[in-house]
Amino acid sequence: MNTIACDVLIVGGGAGGTAAALAASGAGVHVCLLEQTEWLGGQLTTQGVCTPDEQQHIETFGGTSRYYAFRQAIRAWYREHYTLTPEAAANPHLNPGNCWVSRLSFEPQVGAAVLRAMTRPLEEDGRLRIFFRTQALACETTQDAELEEPGIQVTAVLARNDTGEEWRFTPRYVLDATDLGELLPLCGEQGVDWTVGAESRAETGEPDAPNEPRPDWVQPFTFPFALDWSPETAAENVIPPPEDYEQLKAEQKYHIQHGAITGLFAGKMPWWKYRRVLAAENFADPHVPSDLAMINTAGNDYYGGNVIGAWAEGEQERISPPAALEDTEGHRGNTEKYQEREENDPQINADYRRLKAEERGESREDYAEVTLARARRASLGYVYWLQTECPREVSESSPHSSVEPLCPSVSSSAAGGEKGYPEFRLRRDIFGTADGCSIMPYIRESRRIRALRPILEQEIVVKDFQGNVCRGDAARAVFMPDTVGIGHYALDIHPNGNGEPNAYVATRPFQIPLGALVPVRWRNLLPACKNLGVTHLTNGAYRLHPIEWNIGETAGQLAVFCLRHGITPQAAYADATRRGELQALLLQQGIPLHWYIDVPLGHSAFVAVQTLAGTGIPLGSETDLRFGPDAPISPADWNAWRAATRKWETPVSFQGTRAEAALLLCL
Repeated sequence: MNTIACDVLIVGGGAGGTAAALAASGAGVHVCLLEQTEWLGGQLTTQGVCTPDEQQHIETFGGTSRYYAFRQAIRAWYREHYTLTPEAAANPHLNPGNCWVSRLSFEPQVGAAVLRAMTRPLEEDGRLRIFFRTQALACETTQDAELEEPGIQVTAVLARNDTGEEWRFTPRYVLDATDLGELLPLCGEQGVDWTVGAESRAETGEPDAPNEPRPDWVQPFTFPFALDWSPETAAENVIPPPEDYEQLKAEQKYHIQHGAITGLFAGKMPWWKYRRVLAAENFADPHVPSDLAMINTAGNDYYGGNVIGAWAEGEQERISPPAALEDTEGHRGNTEKYQEREENDPQINADYRRLKAEERGESREDYAEVTLARARRASLGYVYWLQTECPREVSESSPHSSVEPLCPSVSSSAAGGEKGYPEFRLRRDIFGTADGCSIMPYIRESRRIRALRPILEQEIVVKDFQGNVCRGDAARAVFMPDTVGIGHYALDIHPNGNGEPNAYVATRPFQIPLGALVPVRWRNLLPACKNLGVTHLTNGAYRLHPIEWNIGETAGQLAVFCLRHGITPQAAYADATRRGELQALLLQQGIPLHWYIDVPLGHSAFVAVQTLAGTGIPLGSETDLRFGPDAPISPADWNAWRAATRKWETPVSFQGTRAEAALLLCL
């Protein structure tokens, strides 16, 4: 086994892991990055969510400098490699797919190529080594008795690639950037160092947390797939149904309309354009003869099981079976009765399959593989349902208006109840997988660290699920003085197969607190993905692309900061002076910490305004996100800002703009 020493080891090359690698190696330390596939990017690429879930101000504010570099490189790729229509070419905010869920869309392999181009200079100068098709297997730890409060030190991580080659990495810092928090159970104790599923209301005080812990409430994962519109090949497009198609159809309840979706092709928010990655209307290019859409909807969220949480991988003792099964005597051995119940009640499928797996002596890993394989079949079943059973809309427009009729054998005004869209063609080449599904499942929820400062629902939502006011009319979420980044997305909970209902409530623009990145006991392990100190509920808002990127980038900077100052993350969090130094470093690196949308990254007063906001003093109206940089500073504001910054050497009165005042006080 080869031993490799490095300053920072990052396990997982998703959005957070890649951002962490760019930040840490860009700061000059030696970084090793492990990625189990051949692509970087995670949900941006291998998981098929290549229509980033962003917020309304993203074109001008809310992302980090490196995240904006990624977005700009995506647009540049399409300008350089495709022939665009004059209208698309002239659009500075080109959205190749004109999807309505995002302001940017792209093919997953393009995202992977762009990220590879961003990392290559760091690889070439020796600061970054990437180990593709490599997975962490085990951790070695010691108790750090020299600290006043002894903690856990990760001393080594053992890994293996798909050819069997093994390494023993001995890093000074370890970042877990895996989508499932895969390192956490390898080096810590559940309930003490990490958690999974939904916490109870008694534990978090969150108004919508369940009365009792629900370790089985984990958001469902999804295997997206790509479709294009190909009427000319309709006779060959229809795929064979999975062998368990009827059971999957009953369990998944395949459908089109969900949430804001107005119809398949109809209405302002059609299913087809939801996550469309290429819109033919943008291209004057033979390589894009028709639209290409990525399908990631409620129809192919997988409801039949999960790979973390209770009833998955044996991570907790089994919770009580559903009430309908309580009176089944000898339920572990009586598979016939379970089979009967399974046929009548698809909701207990996951429970039944687990019992069957245990009876066959299958391991946790076997069960996870069975679950993932069945989830792939659920997505393929959705393809087959779309092609053969989906009701055709009575009044519809083609996804590519030049193609008529929709199908030679079906009228475009299918008033007679015609079903199926054989025009949909599964594009297996998009991911290069045998079945056409994404390389990896889109993971919405991870195991999560026990952090010094967890993020709670009531701190970010406008109203709770019952309509009770939390942040209300306030422009922002709760002020977090230890902020190390920002984000904004609704609190979005997808229903799982264990009874948790769907939830989607508005939030206010929020911050990422340093304390949520600092574990209670681990001294040199940091989260760099969705595994930070969020709850099950707040994970629903913090799990999206630009936020995960910010988490990873900040984690990379935090590791370097601690290395250079010879301190632990716990010490950086506890010391206000050190915390301020870290925040100043993040601002210099182009990571915004506060929500002031009219002072973006390129503004001359960006760092000054962000620094001034860090004092906690209100800088403007609390009902909007603006600072008003060009407005004249009022005497009252000048006096308040001067006192907050303790810059007593500045003039007692000041004539100038608010931006000029911030620059004078903070630079």
